[in-house]
Parts: sequence; structure tokens; C-alpha cells
Amino acid sequence: MIDGDTTIIDYGCGQGLSFLNLVCRWSHDDDRTWQDYLKSVILIEPSKIALNRAEAIAKLKFPDATIRTVNKKLETLDSEDLLFDTNKVTIHIFSQVLDITLADEFNLLEFFETITSTIGMHYIHVVSHEVDGMNNQRNILKLYRYIASTYVGANTIRPVFRTPPKESRKVRKTATNMALNTFNIPRNNKNYTAMFACIKTV
Repeated sequence: MIDGDTTIIDYGCGQGLSFLNLVCRWSHDDDRTWQDYLKSVILIEPSKIALNRAEAIAKLKFPDATIRTVNKKLETLDSEDLLFDTNKVTIHIFSQVLDITLADEFNLLEFFETITSTIGMHYIHVVSHEVDGMNNQRNILKLYRYIASTYVGANTIRPVFRTPPKESRKVRKTATNMALNTFNIPRNNKNYTAMFACIKTV
């Protein structure tokens, strides 16, 4: 799934435990490690204290990778914040982010289109808070339905607007894999929702 030109973007990263958990638990089929694959890490978090800690962990874990931090909420990210480099693989982590209450003016689907507009493979990982305690799976289910109805089994052409340049370009997207699941964690006997999607952009 991953390649030597890989970027991890952790949205609402907190202290960096989500991306750390990913790289510690996701092993490879060969003898190489994440240090061999990872080009850069982008950490997005509104708490400066938490962001500093996540950055320190990322620098310790990946001393040769480029580490970039953005001290903002998801809803306040602008086009410059979302100008990601083209990578063969981009891993987007949303751990306990899409199930919180977001600003009314925040357009989740437009945001998804923007973050998957660079050429390459985009892996979307979403995990929710406790399902029973919050009725905010709406955004996760909304995103899942949108990807399934728009990109599964289809090569959908989408315009991408960048400033600069001011003129738009077009990309072709397709969803190659998707999964949606509710799971239980025995230690606290609580239910959570997880979503995975692989988007190929050419």
C-alpha cells in the first residue's frame, strides 16, 4: 500500500498518538521500516501545547522526514494550509475529529475533495469517539455515502481550483477500496465507528 514517497497528515493530531499508533502497529511485508517509506508528516491541531508534543514525537520517530505543523482547527484551514505536495501515497488520519461538532459553514465534502486533489493514492482513515455517548456519526456516514456513491466503480472527473495558479485544472478520481465498521473495545465495553477509503487521483 505504501511507497517511498509517502506523507502522513494527521488532522486534529492532539499529542500525536494516532499517527504513532499507526506506524507502530502497521507492519510491512518486507524488512524496511516506516523511516524508509516516509517523506513527510503534517500535523494539524488547534492546541499549541499538544501540537508541540506531537511535533517532538514525529521528529524523534522520523529524524529524516520533513515535519510541518499547522496550529488551526479543521474548519479554519485555508487553501494555503491544504496545498500539499504531490506524493505517491498520502495517508489522511481523522482520529476522533469528524465526530465532533463542526462549524455550520464547514463543508465536509468540499474539504474532502480538496485534500484528495493531488495526484497519487489517498488513504482515508477515520475513527470515532464513543458511539453511544455522542450522536455525531453523521459526518462519518455522510462522507462514506458520498465516496461510495460518487467514486466506487467510477472514474469521476473533478475540477481543482488553485491560487496560484488561478486557472482550474481537472483530475480523475476513483475509490479502489472502502470499509465501514462499528467495533467494540472490551476494556471499556464501548462501541466506536471506523471508516477506511482508498482514493486514486490521476
